[in-house]
Amino acid sequence: MIRETRPDLTVADRRRIAAVLVAGAAQALLPLAGPLLGLRPEPEVAGRHPTVITPPGPAFAVWGPIYAACGAAGVVQALPGQRSSELHRRTGWPLAGSYASNALWALIVQSGRWTPTPLVLATGVGFSAVAHRRLQSFDPAGAQRLVPVGTGLLLGWTGVAAIVNAVSVATRVPPRSRPAVITAVSALLAGAGGLAGVVRTSRQGALPVAATAGWALGTVAATSPSRPARAAAGAGLLAVIGALAANLRKRRR
Repeated sequence: MIRETRPDLTVADRRRIAAVLVAGAAQALLPLAGPLLGLRPEPEVAGRHPTVITPPGPAFAVWGPIYAACGAAGVVQALPGQRSSELHRRTGWPLAGSYASNALWALIVQSGRWTPTPLVLATGVGFSAVAHRRLQSFDPAGAQRLVPVGTGLLLGWTGVAAIVNAVSVATRVPPRSRPAVITAVSALLAGAGGLAGVVRTSRQGALPVAATAGWALGTVAATSPSRPARAAAGAGLLAVIGALAANLRKRRR
């Protein structure tokens, strides 16, 4: 366990704080600003690349709480007494990288391109996974508790979204064809298993990861036009719920 300290504020701290705030703002604002700048709305472009494991449109409202939690966590880093926190020093740059990757993803999509998006989104997931892992070495207190909340919500949702995004590019056949369904179901089961493992082993942020991953999987299980996809999403949801229950039992003991 890393002991929290409050060393002197450095130039590197100021740069980190600025990077987190700017990248967080870009992550939240670019999806809204793009159409105002003459770019295509994300749903329009994404709708041209459907899969049987794509969550329904209303499910994407989850971005509201994600943006709010990530924004609040970013502001916490700039608070007096928090700016030189070791927790923020360890997690700030990975979070800035995740936010920037998500903003870049939105910009690429709104420009009408789709092929590069899996790599960009996977990079964002990787950064948020690094931040989440580093959080496990701390016991956040007070306002710092917003950091694992925002990080977990982002990781859970984008962890599933990255799978959907990759499947949409990898399958060049109709989304309900047998090869496309097999690819989608296999990828979703693997991804859900990985996220369930994250939930089960996390000391910090387990519930937020489970909440948004479960939301994504649950909405696919309820609405997919493919029976195998619904079954896979349902199995993934049960795995995430079971992992959360096991985590809570372990922590009680």
